[in-house]
Amino acid sequence: MPPERKRKDLDAVLLWHVDRFARNATESRLYRTALEVAGYKLLFVADEIPEGIAGELTLAVNEHSAAEYSLKLGRATLRGMLARVKGGRAVGRAPTGYRYTDAGTWEPNPVTFPMVQKAWAMRSDGFTLQEIHRVTGLYAQPDKFTKMFRNPIYIGEWHYHSIVLENFVPPACTPQQFARVQELMDAHATRTGWANGRHPRTIPSRYLISGLLYCGVCGARMVGTLQPPNLYYRCKRKYGKEHCLARHIRQDWIEPEVLKFVEYELLAEDKIPGIYGYMMQEYESTHRGRAQKVELLTERTRGLQNEISRLTDAIAYGDSPPSIVESIVQRQDSLDILHAELATLEAQPGPELTTLEEFTANIDTLRQKVSNAPRSQIKSILHDLISRIDATRDEYTITPKTPIP
Repeated sequence: MPPERKRKDLDAVLLWHVDRFARNATESRLYRTALEVAGYKLLFVADEIPEGIAGELTLAVNEHSAAEYSLKLGRATLRGMLARVKGGRAVGRAPTGYRYTDAGTWEPNPVTFPMVQKAWAMRSDGFTLQEIHRVTGLYAQPDKFTKMFRNPIYIGEWHYHSIVLENFVPPACTPQQFARVQELMDAHATRTGWANGRHPRTIPSRYLISGLLYCGVCGARMVGTLQPPNLYYRCKRKYGKEHCLARHIRQDWIEPEVLKFVEYELLAEDKIPGIYGYMMQEYESTHRGRAQKVELLTERTRGLQNEISRLTDAIAYGDSPPSIVESIVQRQDSLDILHAELATLEAQPGPELTTLEEFTANIDTLRQKVSNAPRSQIKSILHDLISRIDATRDEYTITPKTPIP
């Protein structure tokens, strides 16, 4: 997770491209907000991201483009994987206890397979994961056995998406052992409160403004917490060494207040012309900065070309010591880099210029989504519009990313 406090020796985070920043657009917005609040500046090498609202719009477009590309790539990759599986060959890492054959299938590993068989026999007899770990040593930690004891590959069945291949590998346990282990695992999941055996971190968050909410007393991030029957946000330093004295904030109070602010203040109809005017100022500033950067790169390119021409003329007149040849090579390398930067800059689409009517229609759509969209989508919208929320039990201050006229 991004840090809450800025390190004194670091001012910015350098990344190559937006699509290398996070797994999806929602996480990208969440991490960007956290880093910006902590005081870091994000720099993308392959993307020209302007300042202000235009930059936010450009980043949003790039994030969704990257997500679309990733989705298409994933579909194409899955088609290839499915074709391989239908042909009877394996994909991915071999399960514990097995290894790849020259034919692309899995076979028992003579070193680890006997230990896997012993692990299944012990678990079906009621031994704990810790006891199995001490005897077999198959994994570094006992909890790693959980995934193995849920995998039907150990009765010979390989499940890959919608494909089920029976007798794909020699089984490591009997069907009776597998069924008994599943009963034990289900009982353990019920006792520990995991939903269908899923770890709590794999379940979507119930807290709408997590990542945006900060303690109004000490400034630390606030996290969701459950105190039955209610959900709360509490300061992250509440139980730490610094022991913040801020009281918990009820979720059913702060979240409706934030949504009300977004719908009736931030996205209010009478605020739209002012926001649009601010966005146009940012657009003009970005356009000027882009043009100045192109002009600067072009001027530097011409200068290097002139220097190379002069050095080449010197060689033509017989004056060709090794230093001149080395200078030409160095300048040519610099020229190639400038050409690449210039080509990248010119190929990048600039922020789209919208009319006031189009901008108003987009805001209307956004306002409807805040009221009716699924919580995951509302959370994404809030991260697009809000920089941070400072709150105590009785009051709050919302800092939007766009100044309200």
